Amino acid sequence: MFLANGSVRFNCTIIDLYDRSVVASDNGKNITSELTIRTLSKAIQASKCDYSQLILHSDQGSQFTSLEFTNNCSSPSITQSMSRAGCPYDNAPMERYYNTLKAELVNQYNFQIDEELSRAIQEFAYLWCNQIRPHSYNQYMTPFESGVTKRVDHYNSLPPFVLRDSALPTSYQKATFLQETQMHQFFELELENLADTV
Repeated sequence: MFLANGSVRFNCTIIDLYDRSVVASDNGKNITSELTIRTLSKAIQASKCDYSQLILHSDQGSQFTSLEFTNNCSSPSITQSMSRAGCPYDNAPMERYYNTLKAELVNQYNFQIDEELSRAIQEFAYLWCNQIRPHSYNQYMTPFESGVTKRVDHYNSLPPFVLRDSALPTSYQKATFLQETQMHQFFELELENLADTV
């Protein structure tokens, strides 16, 4: 990515393969382990899950293979996975995201300063991609809609003896009681709540 004065900027983004949502995104002047660690820290703060179950997939860039980054992954027991050398298909979902980011945002505008670029990418990632833009992987639902739908389906499939109140966050518990005709209203309400927190 480039600023209007020609300065190069790099982006590091982590997406959730479950629903293709952007979990964390950050920019830097250099593509270093510091940038990837910063992005991973954001992802860990944003996620509420068992880190020992996480697999972080990436290409074999030096920022991901550095001792500093691998140690940062091992401290919360995150398993690293990497694409085979010369095989970008293993990392196709991430490559697709970057292609969309460039085509729909970065190549469409001139950004004068870092703050403009960072704000635009944050809005693109967390609002546009996660909550508005449909994704073919999700049967053309947004990642947010797909994530909620999948979790509601999982919740509804639990046996009656499972303590459901502790299985999912309150918003998902509420969703199980909504009829299909009310689901759209639920999505809109959750979208407003998320927009207020971004």
